[in-house]
Amino acid sequence: FLLWAVFTGLWCEDKTYYFLGLRRLIGGWLAFWVAFRMTRYLSRVWFESTLLGIALMLSVTALLKRLSFGLDTHVSRTAATDLGWGTANFVATLLLLLTPTLLALALGTSKNWLRWLAWPAVLLIATLQILIASRAATALFVIGVFVQLARGQIRRRWLPISLALATFVGLFASPWGATFLSRFVNPKDLGSMVIRIWYFRDAWHRVLDNLPWGIGLTQGLLYPDH
Repeated sequence: FLLWAVFTGLWCEDKTYYFLGLRRLIGGWLAFWVAFRMTRYLSRVWFESTLLGIALMLSVTALLKRLSFGLDTHVSRTAATDLGWGTANFVATLLLLLTPTLLALALGTSKNWLRWLAWPAVLLIATLQILIASRAATALFVIGVFVQLARGQIRRRWLPISLALATFVGLFASPWGATFLSRFVNPKDLGSMVIRIWYFRDAWHRVLDNLPWGIGLTQGLLYPDH
């Protein structure tokens, strides 16, 4: 994928934008490589506790930012979750990616202190998903939790599933849950969904029309926007 991204420079009009995008991809690849190599030199407990600490710090920071705008359900999602380097959907996605590991710690780790810290972290993330009200991230979070609970090697699995169901029902029944659910029927928010569907439809046609190498960043010269 990284080599393909480098190759798209042949069709790129804006070289500055191209190199900025390439820098992000290389940075992501290096971060993945470092994380992969760290597992060979660090103990599992250290690695898991680090992920747990990151999740707690991110969750607490996002919660404090949201609470700084009060409990009003009509505040701007972007402003109320702006951490300086990311806002609503980005923060919700990061929390979503951390959830499987935290839930695995809560259910299966042999370290009691990790288990007792992981449960509040998962509950905090569930609350933040409702407060941030990112439709895709919240839906994936809820589905992922139930799938992981149903497929995991857990004794009396009906108990954590029942607790998770009661927690989600309580969160969705709250004023913030009602605000989140309204995003699926509010004409203003539905407009953003329709636009994304159009984006995906047009992008898919462009991929098919320009296989196998694509058309480069900023759409290139072969497929201009009209």
